[in-house]
Amino acid sequence: MRPLLLRVSGEFAETVHMAMLDGGEVVYLDQVRRRGHALGLEENEPGVRCVAVPFFLGRTAPVAAVSVTVLKDRMPPVRMEEIGNKLRQAVAEQV
Repeated sequence: MRPLLLRVSGEFAETVHMAMLDGGEVVYLDQVRRRGHALGLEENEPGVRCVAVPFFLGRTAPVAAVSVTVLKDRMPPVRMEEIGNKLRQAVAEQV
């Protein structure tokens, strides 16, 4: 997955994360930090937005996710949609 994270980080010039659930905890596996992607709209940190795409790996529930995290000023809604679409495509190419 590291090549995917590096490619996505390079394409958007932003922080990219990969995380998965371990019981009830989110574990970040690597950092380079109903559309098929999730949006974080400053719920976790004021002024920070993110777009995340799940990895299902043949299961019915996600086993991990990759996200792109960006300052709000650099991620208007149009860019969030663009990143979500490209990120979803990049993840699909990996599985």
